[in-house]
Amino acid sequence: WRIFVVTPNRSLFSEIQPLLSHQVPNAQVVEVTELPSKGKLGVLGEFAAGTLCFLDVLSKPTEAMETLQALVAEVPKMATVAIVPDRDPQRILQALRVGAREFLTHPFSEDQLGAVLEKLSQFTPDLAAERGRIFTIVPAKGACGASTIAYNLAAGMKRAGSKDTLLADLDPHA
Repeated sequence: WRIFVVTPNRSLFSEIQPLLSHQVPNAQVVEVTELPSKGKLGVLGEFAAGTLCFLDVLSKPTEAMETLQALVAEVPKMATVAIVPDRDPQRILQALRVGAREFLTHPFSEDQLGAVLEKLSQFTPDLAAERGRIFTIVPAKGACGASTIAYNLAAGMKRAGSKDTLLADLDPHA
């Protein structure tokens, strides 16, 4: 993933950056210190697939809502999360109506951020692909072919173009 954090507030970036790095270890986290104007949103849009944008709606609410609206219109494939004040349902609703896919309330918690990332990965195929999938084959009894099915599933996924495939047979009798 590539994650943009758009905030004029450096302390806000300092709070969210370690949480993002812990939740999505291989992601590139980029700080954008100014709200991009309408004509400059294309810079963020170049990386739309697999890109996530956290937009600070705390510091400059009116300008941020305008930026959010323009961002959603110009780069619809990018998942945008509005950072809103805690206990402000009006601002949360406004951000969602303008086009944010999700919201994160300040102050942040790692659990809250994890839940937001999980929701986004379910509804945004470009983000879900980066996280991978786990398939489990559970036999009803011994010697019923579960290891053979697991092997063929892994081989088929690799042939179909899966980037990385791992097969772990945890049957102690196999």
